[in-house]
Amino acid sequence: GGISALVSVVLVIWIARLDRAKNLLAAALTLVLAGALGNLYDRVFYGYVVDFVDIYYRQWHWPAFNLADSVICLGAALLLLDAFLDRPLNEDEPR
Repeated sequence: GGISALVSVVLVIWIARLDRAKNLLAAALTLVLAGALGNLYDRVFYGYVVDFVDIYYRQWHWPAFNLADSVICLGAALLLLDAFLDRPLNEDEPR
């Protein structure tokens, strides 16, 4: 719980200091923060993270996950997208 809380504080500060033009990065960090806070809430109030999507089909089982995990994954994907889109075309070109 302590690490999640610390990471959440760091993300809030990072988002608050972002340039207003960094919309994709802000959205990505906000999604990661929301997921982390959702999982932190579960840990504090239930003692564990509640997995509510658990899919079975005959002998096949998809790993259980929750909405917070999904939001974190979406935020991470957007972070990767932002990293690729924010690259200069050549080394002499400023960001």
